[in-house]
Amino acid sequence: PWCGHCKQLAPKLKGAAKKAKAMGFGIGAVDVEPNPSIQSLFPDIKGFPSLKYVNNAKGKKSIDYNGAREGDAILQWTKETFMKTGGVPTEPVEAKAWSELYTFLGRAALDDKPALLAVGGDKEPPAWLAKLHGDLKEAPKDAPKESPEAETKRLLTEAKKATKLAEVREGIVGVLETLNMAEKAKTGKSKPLFSTTYSGDAESAAAFNATGAAKGSAYVFALALDRKDLGKSVVLAYPGNPVVANRGKVEDG
Repeated sequence: PWCGHCKQLAPKLKGAAKKAKAMGFGIGAVDVEPNPSIQSLFPDIKGFPSLKYVNNAKGKKSIDYNGAREGDAILQWTKETFMKTGGVPTEPVEAKAWSELYTFLGRAALDDKPALLAVGGDKEPPAWLAKLHGDLKEAPKDAPKESPEAETKRLLTEAKKATKLAEVREGIVGVLETLNMAEKAKTGKSKPLFSTTYSGDAESAAAFNATGAAKGSAYVFALALDRKDLGKSVVLAYPGNPVVANRGKVEDG
């Protein structure tokens, strides 16, 4: 808190952190003076603020950030590093007004994709919607039923149990994490099945008979727009509407 540069960076980090959360990774800050155990994980730190990418809860592996001290630059670097280390960022879902929905649905039709529309009473899309969009992807073609690295994982797991050296055990854990992240990144490259958006204005709620949604909840619809014949367009309401998020899990209302 005494560091002038830290004070200048704090609001920029806060803004980047909000965007990062919507993409499925985190950006945070810690004051190491009252937390010496955290600083002990990074003995190479000589000045403040120091920015690092940590992919392990114990901080054994970290990557230094040496770019511009601007929120957008930090966010972009963190996203790229997240992907390089096996992470799959979630695509943020943008809110659309009622007047913008026809254009959005038209573009989805041009891309030959159905649309997923959530309608609620909040100005911003609920956090669970971006995750839902990310999970609804095409199944990888010719995907093996079993992990191609299944035997490697089995042998490494046995070696982790057998070793008496903590350093070796930590190294094996790191390799296992790398394998899991690489496989996750491979499956995460599949294309989304839907173009997804959210609308929180009164006009959209009235048009879709989706009024009265509680905070954090929304009515979900699947739509397919026929640009040549609007009469052939399809709108399907999720039978469990409204959808709410309960402790990180999406449930029916």
